[in-house]
Amino acid sequence: MTLSTVLSVCARLGALRVGKCMQDQVFKMGLEGNVIVDISIIDMYCKCGRVEMANKAFDSMKEKNVRSWTVILH
Repeated sequence: MTLSTVLSVCARLGALRVGKCMQDQVFKMGLEGNVIVDISIIDMYCKCGRVEMANKAFDSMKEKNVRSWTVILH
């Protein structure tokens, strides 16, 4: 939950560099399969204006749900 919250703050602030560092940390911790964290990464990229990175993160998700589709389409 902490990573998800930090990613959400990065999205609100437009702090792309910090958000990218947090995504790197997610990979180091092996949490890239966590749906909540994955959605937070997608949301962060979308809100920072990096739609191509959001699409890449979305495509790499193992498990997609209604919330993940909503975030990527919004």
